[in-house]
Amino acid sequence: AMQPTQISWDGKDDQNRQLPTGVYFVKLQTDEYVETDKLILIR
Repeated sequence: AMQPTQISWDGKDDQNRQLPTGVYFVKLQTDEYVETDKLILIR
């Protein structure tokens, strides 16, 4: 069974640049599970 998980994100991209306010999509993937969620970053 899936266990609750907490994931944190610092609001930066792969080049460590701070991203602006906006709508972003996050994809969580394991060998057995894929989930895509929308999140809103507000600065």
